[in-house]
Amino acid sequence: MFISYLSMLIYMMMTTVTIIDAYSNGAPNGEACRTLYPGHGVDKQYGRSSYRINASHRFNDSKIVVTLYSPSDTFLGFIMQARLHSDREMLVNGQFSTDEHTQALDCLGGYQNTLTHTNSFPKYKIESVWTAPKNFISDIVFRVTVVQSKNVFWTAIDSDMIELSPNPLGVQYNPNSFNSFNTPNDSPQVPSGFVMNKDGGHHHHHGRSPYHVALSSSAITPPSPFLTVSHQPLVQNSPKHDPSHSTRDLIYYLDYNVCSRKLCFGLPHGCLRRRNCIMLLTAGFVPYTDSTVEFEIIADHKTAMSSKRAVAFGSTSPIISTSAYYSMALSHDKIMGNDSVTDCILSNGRPQIMNSINVGKSNEELSESEFHGVTLMNATYHNGILFCKWRKRRRFTLRGTRYNLRDDKYHIMLAFGRLSSFSNFRRKEPHFDKIVSDSMVDFRMTGSISAYSKTFLIKFHAFFMIVAWVGFASIGIITARYLKPLWLSHSLFGVRIWFAIHRSSMMASLIFVCIGAISIFLYVDGFVFGYHQILGLIAIICAIGNPIGAVFRPECESSKRWIFNWIHWLIGNIGFVCAIGALFMAFQLNAIHLSTPYLWSIAFYLFFNLTVHSLLQLYFCNCHHTKESSDISNGSLPSASNTNQRIDSLADTSFLRYFFILYVSVILIFVITIISFVLIN
Repeated sequence: MFISYLSMLIYMMMTTVTIIDAYSNGAPNGEACRTLYPGHGVDKQYGRSSYRINASHRFNDSKIVVTLYSPSDTFLGFIMQARLHSDREMLVNGQFSTDEHTQALDCLGGYQNTLTHTNSFPKYKIESVWTAPKNFISDIVFRVTVVQSKNVFWTAIDSDMIELSPNPLGVQYNPNSFNSFNTPNDSPQVPSGFVMNKDGGHHHHHGRSPYHVALSSSAITPPSPFLTVSHQPLVQNSPKHDPSHSTRDLIYYLDYNVCSRKLCFGLPHGCLRRRNCIMLLTAGFVPYTDSTVEFEIIADHKTAMSSKRAVAFGSTSPIISTSAYYSMALSHDKIMGNDSVTDCILSNGRPQIMNSINVGKSNEELSESEFHGVTLMNATYHNGILFCKWRKRRRFTLRGTRYNLRDDKYHIMLAFGRLSSFSNFRRKEPHFDKIVSDSMVDFRMTGSISAYSKTFLIKFHAFFMIVAWVGFASIGIITARYLKPLWLSHSLFGVRIWFAIHRSSMMASLIFVCIGAISIFLYVDGFVFGYHQILGLIAIICAIGNPIGAVFRPECESSKRWIFNWIHWLIGNIGFVCAIGALFMAFQLNAIHLSTPYLWSIAFYLFFNLTVHSLLQLYFCNCHHTKESSDISNGSLPSASNTNQRIDSLADTSFLRYFFILYVSVILIFVITIISFVLIN
């Protein structure tokens, strides 16, 4: 009997400790911040509760007195937040006052924006003063979860609507930050002063939430892919009066875990696996409906548009375009043409969403009357991050083409580039990068979308061009310029050895240049204007034109031979200089994402080549013997003094042979190093 009583006593003590532990320290700062749902392992109460929440202006328009009470029952715990009236998933980042029975939590990166209890004593009433964010104008409600006992609690108890009036001091605008809204009052938004909460109040999970957020001072993983967080009061003008909003201390975070419950597609290729996307698209049907698909694009505009060369050499002010587009398209195939396009654009620093259509290889902006079934919800730009959100009805028609996002599948295309903006005229420049889904996408599915990519053609192009110019062309030029004194008594294929090496090197360079040119034209489906492209095109023309001109060179004794020497030297050097310049400018290309070591390897190669040419020039200047130069002088300045070239003794020509072997070995190392930096990206 004693043992039975003792067992019962221990059980009662453990139960009491469990209940006290559940409420004594308040709500957990994590999943409860989003769901306002206690992790007690039981379901909520569905009946009407006796608990009430009253909110009223008592001090001024920015301070509200909030009272939680019950005329008949006590409660042990609670958690309370201010939410946007038009969208209860939006946490308003105001600040609660506290007393000995309450404490304020810093939820989702905000500051004291959530109120909860500090002890497990029974309570009839709690009261707090809530301070709105500075210049915040909107209608809000206060939402609370009340815990009566461990297994009895009510969620989503809301106050009456409270209207916040504008601050009489006015709104201070930041010209570098905009928030644009084109939605009705019941459309979800992420305006300044709010924290997006995908889970709060609308659906619940038993026990631990699968969308847990680990909060710390150094890293915040948001519950949604695009989380607006503010540690300071945010500046906002009302969407009722002005479509432009200004914010400060606004931070966006990408949560790639959202791809477990939405479709995700990103640029550049493979960025979802590496978690370093410049542009990320998410898509999925709106919860509890199969009639509307919600799309979101977030773009790291600062990274996408920065001049990587300026940053690499220590510039503190990278060049960032104020106009750009980040576009997604629904296509019936993998080829551009007759596609429904939505563009998240930055036009002279202002974010917008527009709809367009691909007609062949061109893009046309649609008028408002042409894109039925599309709801534009939010466009925001701040601190180099561009965010757009819109919804499409599952069925819509665009210029005679019918779309059904529930029953049909489509390829998804992503692309971004610069936008030319002139008053009311906008034109997309050729894209910096693009990607298309490998298979047709079902919008009812979730997860990362696999991509069909032709980026291997870019690396194919880079490989052949590096081998052509850094390898073969370098060897061919130095052979013709400095190695004519070698192997005077020997020949190869009926010509002097130096000429055989020069000719074979330049022909190999020409073949590799042609293969590289074909591969890149297959990738871009045409020509894209840019510094790299223009320099590369000049180098290709010179590489093809010089050997053609050499076929028609006059005889050595001809009076016009000097003209050929000048032209051959000039074309060869122009092509080589442009090719090396194109290799430098390739660092800026977003399509290949080269690292800084690649840039430095090109710089070291150039320094090495210039040093070798300078040393050999000095070497020949100190020689005492002369020899008639050979027929072709590609790489040396053709002049009367070059007709006779000074050489050293036989021992010195041995030095040249060893020097040539060393030069070829170092060039081979440079080729392998530069190619490796290209292939590992």
